[in-house]
Amino acid sequence: MEAAIILSVKYKGECKLVSVTSSNSFSNFVSQIIGKWVELHEHQISCLCTVGGMINCCLDYEVDFRNLLLFCHHSNVKIVAVDLCPKIRVDQSSIGTTTAHVQSGIRNQGCARVDTEKVVSGGVGHDHPEVLENVYPRDIPYYDVCPNLKKKPLLSDAWANIIEECVGQQFVGGAVEFRKELIKYSTRNGFSFKYIRNDRRYIHAVCTQEVYVEGGCGWFIKARRQNVTDHFEISKANLIHRCLGRLEGDQCTRIGSNITAELVEQNVKNKPTISGREIIDTIKESYSLDIPYWKAWRAVEGARDRIFGSYDESYDQLRWYCTAIQRTNPGSVVILEPNEETHHFERVFIAFKACVDGFRFCRPMLFIDGTFMKGRAKGTLLSATAKDGNNGNETLLFD
Repeated sequence: MEAAIILSVKYKGECKLVSVTSSNSFSNFVSQIIGKWVELHEHQISCLCTVGGMINCCLDYEVDFRNLLLFCHHSNVKIVAVDLCPKIRVDQSSIGTTTAHVQSGIRNQGCARVDTEKVVSGGVGHDHPEVLENVYPRDIPYYDVCPNLKKKPLLSDAWANIIEECVGQQFVGGAVEFRKELIKYSTRNGFSFKYIRNDRRYIHAVCTQEVYVEGGCGWFIKARRQNVTDHFEISKANLIHRCLGRLEGDQCTRIGSNITAELVEQNVKNKPTISGREIIDTIKESYSLDIPYWKAWRAVEGARDRIFGSYDESYDQLRWYCTAIQRTNPGSVVILEPNEETHHFERVFIAFKACVDGFRFCRPMLFIDGTFMKGRAKGTLLSATAKDGNNGNETLLFD
């Protein structure tokens, strides 16, 4: 039988014990706490634990809870101290006043102890229970009383519930979309999985800890393609782990360059010359994921292909482009030369009819300049310009 871990939970000077095992989830733990202090609400508290010499460790998400259990299991820790810090609703018009009030309560442990019996920011407290009952809906902002627990919302937070434990959830993009959502879900919830079967019609995945836990972990998910719509639909699932999950050290190994390209597509659209290092910093800040440089570089290339089209497709369109110029601009000179041996693109010469006619009104002198192309295919872009009667530049041709 698995030994339970005792969490010594302290709130307002009162300490109570809560036992947890690997079969418990973070929501179960929060429910036990709320049951012991009836005045608490699930969106009203933040947890700060001390374990293994590490103080002020955040315990606010399922992945934090799993990592704590895993650490205790490997370190043979049986008792963990947990402090509950209340969150207070703040009126946007009184942020400065509340901040000063909170800062005045900060102690050596880095956590502000605020007397919730008093009225704060417009009378939210036990003196006004009718207000307290309605101040914690999801759409109202909170200011954490514990500075060390402040967390910037991540774009990956939505991944935690991207897959629901219900038969019938559908994925319009078929097997490809289902695999991507499964990878995001496992990454955000801090566990890894493996495929038992993985094809276009049927996918069966289990937790990688299945063979290491006596009796099996139990986590699995099955989905199959619907013949009528081609959507992928969950046919059977058990999203409860009996194992302890794993730490987050290699959490983004399944986040490939294709998924990363989707995540940074808007960044590349706003700045097409964005570097791989900037992508690494963006992914770290927005999703709390560490990716290697090669993956960031491939993501940039993939995002550019999705936005502007691939290099191969662009060069293939040159034949159509040359024909279109001659059809819509009669008299234009267009020469497309392939390599005689490989039959690959070699060079193209373009002189529009209007530009050629305009040279008759320019000074009889051509200025030729070129620039190196820094894309994947490299090359050189040459252009010839002339000066008109107003000393303006008149472009004549490209090569």
